This record gives sequence, structure tokens and C-alpha cells, in this order.
Amino acid sequence: MIATERIILVEGGWWEIKCSLTRGDRRKVDAHVQVQAFQYVQQLKSLNVSMDELRKMAGNTTPVDGADSRPSSSPDEDDMLLVVATVAWSFPEPISLESVSLRAEAHANRVLVRMHELYAAPSEATLKNFNGMPPSGPLVTAPSQAS
Repeated sequence: MIATERIILVEGGWWEIKCSLTRGDRRKVDAHVQVQAFQYVQQLKSLNVSMDELRKMAGNTTPVDGADSRPSSSPDEDDMLLVVATVAWSFPEPISLESVSLRAEAHANRVLVRMHELYAAPSEATLKNFNGMPPSGPLVTAPSQAS
């Protein structure tokens, strides 16, 4: 069973999330993002927007300082993450993409900040140290066969 954490919201409500994601959770989020990206590309193609024009448009945008305190991720990824990692909440609606989109931005951002802290990929230094160290605990070996 996966541990959960309850986040208390400013207005007195709460939002309970998983403390870690399963591989299946991550696959659901990734699949949703891929579908959304494919649909977006299809829309651009129907508008005759080239990839070069899109890159130019993306290069001309600058984020406003302090506009968003969340780690960088796509809105589609964030919304699906909120769905798959939410265990329960104090709102009357069942948890879905539609009901997540109805939540106040401040509530969703508070939860997303905590999710990104919990689910952050290990740093390169952590991975390097982990890979260079012997495994903790007893090693399990196959029984030897005497000849």
C-alpha cells in the first residue's frame, strides 16, 4: 500500500495525494501528455504553422517573474498528475480531469508544488553516489550446484 499525505488548503479543505508514484501512474501521465501533444501538432498542421514558426513563437515568449511558483511542466501533465496521484479530497465531485480543472488555481498549485517535491527525479549526484555504492542489505544469490 502506498503512503499518502494530506495537504490542508487555505479555505479549510484538504487534498490527499500519494507519497510516491507507481510505474503505472507514470505511464498514465506520459500517455495522456503524448495524446495531447499529438492533438496539438495536428491542430498546428491544420493551421499551416511550420515547426520553424512555432520555434520562433516559443523563442519570443518570456515568463513573467513570479508568475508561477511551480516547477516547469506542461498543464496537461500537471492535470493528469493531479488525477492519478490524488487519493481523496474534500470536494463533492469525484476526481477526474474535469473536476480537477474546476479547482482554484491556488489549490492546484499548492498540491502540485508538493507533488513535484515528492516525485522529483533523483539528482545526478545522488544517482552517481548510489551507483558507486554497494547495495544495502543482504545479497540474494542463486544456490550453487555441486558437481
